[in-house]
Amino acid sequence: MFENTFDERDVFNQPVFRKYPDEYILIVDAPGIPMQDIEVRTDGNALIVSGEFRTCAHTPEHRENRFCLDREIDVSYGLPMDADLDNLTASYKDGVLFVTIARIQKGEKKFKVEQYKERWADKIWNLKEKVKDSLNLNERRE
Repeated sequence: MFENTFDERDVFNQPVFRKYPDEYILIVDAPGIPMQDIEVRTDGNALIVSGEFRTCAHTPEHRENRFCLDREIDVSYGLPMDADLDNLTASYKDGVLFVTIARIQKGEKKFKVEQYKERWADKIWNLKEKVKDSLNLNERRE
C-alpha cells in the first residue's frame, strides 16, 4: 500500500570532519540526546561517538496511544596518523557535539647527545674479539 521511502539521512545531518593546521574537528548533530548519554572514545586510531535516548509520553486515560521518541547516534572515524589522541576534547551545545583533536606538529626534532654507554651488542663484539684472540694464540703455540 505505502512504500517505505523514509531514509534516516533525510532527517539528520551527516557528521562533518574538518582539518585545520593545528587540529581536527568533528561536528556531530545529536538533537534530543542529553549530554550525559553521549560517549566519546578511541579504539586504536578510530574515534567513536555513540549515544541514545528513548522516552515515551502518554496520558493516564490513553495508555495505548503513547508517543515514543528514539534518538541514536553511532559514528566511527578513522583518524589520521598525526592526530594526538592524548589531546582530545568534546563539548556539547544546543544538540551539537564538537570533538576537537589536536594535531602532532611535524617539523624539526632535536635529540639530546649523551655520553656513549656500553650496550649488549658491544659486549658480544668484545666476547667475539676475545675468542678470536684466544684462537690466534692457540694457532701460534702449535
